[in-house]
Amino acid sequence: MDRPGILTELERLGVPFVLHRHEPTHSEEERRSLPFDPERRVKTLAFEFASGLALVALREQDRLDYAKLAAALGVARASLRPAPHARIGVEPGGLAPIPRDGADCLFDERAARLGGPVFVGGGEPSATLEVDVDALLALPGTRIADLARLRAEP
Repeated sequence: MDRPGILTELERLGVPFVLHRHEPTHSEEERRSLPFDPERRVKTLAFEFASGLALVALREQDRLDYAKLAAALGVARASLRPAPHARIGVEPGGLAPIPRDGADCLFDERAARLGGPVFVGGGEPSATLEVDVDALLALPGTRIADLARLRAEP
C-alpha cells in the first residue's frame, strides 16, 4: 500500500490520525532516534502464503514467533514467506497495520493492549502515523492473536 493509499484508506474508514514527517529512516538504529515513545511503536510485517497475504503488528521490541503465526493463520510454517515490497506497495519500514486488498491484519495481543495512540509506518521512510490502537483494532479484517516469541527472564 503506498503512502497516499494508507492515508486514503484511513480517511475512508473515518479513522483519525496524525501524520508526522521526519528525516528518512532505513535502519532500526535510525528509527530509534525518532522522537516517538519506543514503548508505543508498533511495527508491521507482511507475509504471503498459498491462500493470501497477512499483515502482522507487534510492539517494536518484540520478535515474531513464526509457529504461532502459522497456527493463527491455519497454514503450515513452511508456507509463510515475507511479502515482497512490490506486492505490498511500500518501502521498508513504511507498512501500517491497515487491512486492505484482501490482507487480514493480526495484532499481537501485547500490541493490542497498549491502548491509546501508537506510532506505525506511514508508507515511506520519512513518515510515521500516530493513530489510536483501538481504532486500528476495530478495522474490518483485524484480529488479535498471541504472536510474539516469549523472552526468557534474566
